[in-house]
Amino acid sequence: MYQEAEDSNKFIFTDIILLDIVGFSKLSNTQQYALVSSFSELFRKTLSIMCNGQPISNVILGTIPTGDGFYTILTPQQRGFGPIYAMSLRNVAKKLSAHKYFKGVKVAAHTGYLIPFVGIDNSQNFVGNGMNQCARYLEFKVTEHFESGYEDGYVVMSGEAHINLEILLQRDEQLYEKVEQLGVHITDEITFKDKHGNKYKGYLIDSSTDSIITFPQTRG
Repeated sequence: MYQEAEDSNKFIFTDIILLDIVGFSKLSNTQQYALVSSFSELFRKTLSIMCNGQPISNVILGTIPTGDGFYTILTPQQRGFGPIYAMSLRNVAKKLSAHKYFKGVKVAAHTGYLIPFVGIDNSQNFVGNGMNQCARYLEFKVTEHFESGYEDGYVVMSGEAHINLEILLQRDEQLYEKVEQLGVHITDEITFKDKHGNKYKGYLIDSSTDSIITFPQTRG
């Protein structure tokens, strides 16, 4: 009988963010290209601002395209910031509201375990249950819980991501003040089922402004 050998030294415990572009797979090739080109240019500029003078490698381990969007894997030193980063991505995406192919985004944030590996093209990639769990949160159907307010997308975070966000805010007073100033608010706990009938508990996070929040300075 095959038994998987677990090597705890290989695992990374960090924040995982999954962004999904609503209706992307229904677009033609040229429409997808037009939309993703606009997305990429906008996010590159925004990420440079969000890094707040730090190298990108200090805050992000990697990004993984999914076809309809992408995963972002934060460094463990930024654990807890995932929901805020996800909310900032959604706020940035709102700037594309005038784009004729843009229908909104859904973003999920989860804190979980991953294993990095080198892909066949020698680029770094990741596997692990953390990514699978993050994807489950995009199965959340906001219209089943809220009548309005999320027409252009939403950000949902897992209970694990919520716990680590609270830990981060207790530790970082400056970040806590920014969150308060920008009117960041979190819903009560929401329970939903995935396509297999499994129950999940999560929270929506939003802000009263469309501002972005920069990454905390990475500690050594």
